[in-house]
Amino acid sequence: MIQRKLSKAQGTTVQVLAVQHTQLQAQLGETQEALNELGKLYQAHFELPEGEVQFGQTADGWAITVTPKPEASDAEPPAEDCA
Repeated sequence: MIQRKLSKAQGTTVQVLAVQHTQLQAQLGETQEALNELGKLYQAHFELPEGEVQFGQTADGWAITVTPKPEASDAEPPAEDCA
């Protein structure tokens, strides 16, 4: 491993960017949480099944897509024969 000492100005630049990165990650988490909550509200409003919610743009606007959770009563797929 090769290591070099950064100047004070270089270290300050890295520190500022690292702080901004941490702040953006927190904002991204808050945004994702808001989208998840909005998805739950729209699921209830449109009487959609439980499952993974995704928002996307279509040619004529925005849409919500729900991938339903697999039913618990569904049998597991058969094991593949390794012979």
